[in-house]
Amino acid sequence: MKNFNFFKLLFLIATLSLVACHDSSRTDRTWLIQNNSSTSIQLNVIDNYGVTKNGALAVGESVVVGIDSKDEPTSVVINPGNKFREINITSEKGTMKKDFTLETNWVITVEKVRRTPKLYKHEYKLVVKDTDF
Repeated sequence: MKNFNFFKLLFLIATLSLVACHDSSRTDRTWLIQNNSSTSIQLNVIDNYGVTKNGALAVGESVVVGIDSKDEPTSVVINPGNKFREINITSEKGTMKKDFTLETNWVITVEKVRRTPKLYKHEYKLVVKDTDF
């Protein structure tokens, strides 16, 4: 009888642990712009919520232009360009011609960070090169 109660208690603890862990499963997404050109660039980024990010980005630097977290863990990527209403990048060479709305113009990485609770990290990076102007 003692063993039966012990296993019941163990089962209850395991079940409660799984339920608690399930609540923190999520997907974290980060959008970055990286300057791999030979000159500094100027950014004017407006996301779909109207949040604007302006500034200069030196050669070799990256800047986060968007983040979000969803309670739905997934390894499925989204089109990163859909997060933004506008991305204007200029340098002394002119205005960037690369189309930010094309998924193929982004470097995308997805990492499963944790198994339980599930946590996926997505990174969407728009890399700016001299040939983009």
